[in-house]
Amino acid sequence: MDKRDSNSKPMIGTLFSLGNTQVAEIISMAGFDWVLIDMEHSVMSLEDVLQSIQALGDRILKIVRIPGNDDIWIKQVLDTGCKYLLCGIDVAVISDMYGRLASELNAMK
Repeated sequence: MDKRDSNSKPMIGTLFSLGNTQVAEIISMAGFDWVLIDMEHSVMSLEDVLQSIQALGDRILKIVRIPGNDDIWIKQVLDTGCKYLLCGIDVAVISDMYGRLASELNAMK
């Protein structure tokens, strides 16, 4: 993800959810190592993300939190030039999976 070795300082970052390219440029010049572009909890469009990624430039690691675990979102955001995605987890699905696993393990006893 980054060319730092294990002896480096911790990476410092920020959350970005405004979709304003001027703010993105300020973030890129502020010295942050990474920025999380949040589509899940904002009204940022795909075009906003593209423009923000362009405004952020190459000096900062860009991570986009997509609004849903949908392959369309994943493909479209990757097409903006973003290399890293953050996807949410559906807790109900995980809970159901653990419930089924527990039932199968109990049936095996």
